[in-house]
Amino acid sequence: MIIVNRIFFLVLGLILLNACNHSLVPVKSQQGEEAGYDTADYNIIFNDALKQKMLGNQANAIRLFERALKINSASDASYYNLSLLYQGVGDYNMAIKYGARAEKLDPLNSWYVENAGVQYYLTGRYDSAVYYYEKLSGLLPEREDIKLNLAGFYENAGEYEKAEDIINTFIDQYGEEEDLLISLIRIYGTWGKSDKTEKTILRLINSAEDKTRGYGILAEFYKQANREEDAISVYEKLYGMDPDNPDLQLSYVDFLRTAGKYDEFLVELNAVILNDSIDIQGKYNIFAAILNDHLLIKEKGDAIAIPTMLLLSSYPDNPDIVLLASQLFEVCGQDKRSVSTLQNYCQKNPDNYLMWERLLFAYSSRQLVDDLYTSAKYVATKFNLSPIPKLLLAYAANERGEYDLALGELDKALTLAGNNKELLIEITSLLASVYYQKGDLQKAFITFDKGLELSPDNAPMLNNYAYYLSEQDLRLKEARSMIEACLKIESNSTYLDTYAWILFKLGKYRRAEDIMNSLYISGSMESSEHYEHYGYIRKALGDCDLAVELWRKALEMDNTKTQLENEIEKCISEK
Repeated sequence: MIIVNRIFFLVLGLILLNACNHSLVPVKSQQGEEAGYDTADYNIIFNDALKQKMLGNQANAIRLFERALKINSASDASYYNLSLLYQGVGDYNMAIKYGARAEKLDPLNSWYVENAGVQYYLTGRYDSAVYYYEKLSGLLPEREDIKLNLAGFYENAGEYEKAEDIINTFIDQYGEEEDLLISLIRIYGTWGKSDKTEKTILRLINSAEDKTRGYGILAEFYKQANREEDAISVYEKLYGMDPDNPDLQLSYVDFLRTAGKYDEFLVELNAVILNDSIDIQGKYNIFAAILNDHLLIKEKGDAIAIPTMLLLSSYPDNPDIVLLASQLFEVCGQDKRSVSTLQNYCQKNPDNYLMWERLLFAYSSRQLVDDLYTSAKYVATKFNLSPIPKLLLAYAANERGEYDLALGELDKALTLAGNNKELLIEITSLLASVYYQKGDLQKAFITFDKGLELSPDNAPMLNNYAYYLSEQDLRLKEARSMIEACLKIESNSTYLDTYAWILFKLGKYRRAEDIMNSLYISGSMESSEHYEHYGYIRKALGDCDLAVELWRKALEMDNTKTQLENEIEKCISEK
């Protein structure tokens, strides 16, 4: 009886070959002038190289084999061993070069031929792998494993008929063995022969004593072919045969999701969570797939939260599950639960820095400044060699007007950032903003210049620098060039607002109005500053009614903008 397991034995075989030094090919014995080189010196170096290879000293072995080649450039054994050594260190180009050279010097040596084929296979050059394995099969016709590997190479090279012929030859000899039929199914599937694939799966089911594997393959086939009703029928049959099979349950629940049968999916999802036979990775993968299924989230967002809570309660101390659950709560619109999930974990596991970092980013993205301030202070002290908590603490301190604290934390973060360019850019950008908020304009603009030296195409930095210049009525033409460069990199409502504001400061009211009007009509005005700026632009164009309406909206969003009350009164009195 022959047992075939996905055809390819050769990669494992080659690794074992390396590990056991099975490749110690005998050196051809030549003496004196007949050899044309110093055989004694060569043999000493070659044997020393073999010894280093056996001891696992790959670098020394490579160096010595290459020395041996300088003495005897026709040493096929040296080329062969160098090929294996270079393959072992991941340099496949050199492995191919030396392997092909060894085979050329001794083309009837089956070890050399096999090695050359393996090296080409490992680099995905299947046509060349096929060439050597066809030759190897001719040299060793009794070796069935070579023929099976050759079938796999044919499949990878797109020569499906040849792969099919080899497998059918084995089926004729050994009967419809399960693994042979599975190999044939895979060939037909890769080939795109749906009819042959289905028929061979049915042959597998009919010939097997345990039919669950065959039915599982058939269900997957119907699933991929979008034959939903056929797939459901097979899954129901499988459940009757093996209701507790974890792989079956995972496959079925994933099928229900991809088929859009969301109600049935949610029912089975709870069963997956409660099935102790399914490992945590299997459950994680199912929920991770939900995270990327935007239609499912849109239609069943509220319902997804329930199995997510069940999953979380089953693995409350697993950081991967906690993080995934937090992300799922967020996309399902349960923002508070998303944050509290991270909070609860960090309180119970205060030594997990990565989860603290996730929590700090969650606070930052949601503008929860006070929570960020408190937690970042704790994390920046507890993990005092990590720059990111100090950067986030500086951000929160700046928002709260604690500029000296922000500057102190940024100074520490700069020291800890080392050569991390991305982090240095973020720190420098925030540092410039803190200097500006503190009123030190000279340091702010010098720091912005340093930041743009680090990253000339940094859109946020270009926007902030341009906006601060416009707020001070300084270098407005330069500010305009900056924001135009920014918009070529990225465009959003914040950057467009900056552009409109700079145009307004330059007296180009109509162009500024066009930009803000497009934001207004599209519903893209996101902040009180947008409404405030648009109000000033409308007033400059003589439209006090709309200006007042816009300023009132700005005050509604941010009641600290008391100066707008005076602007409203002026506008009304001027009517």
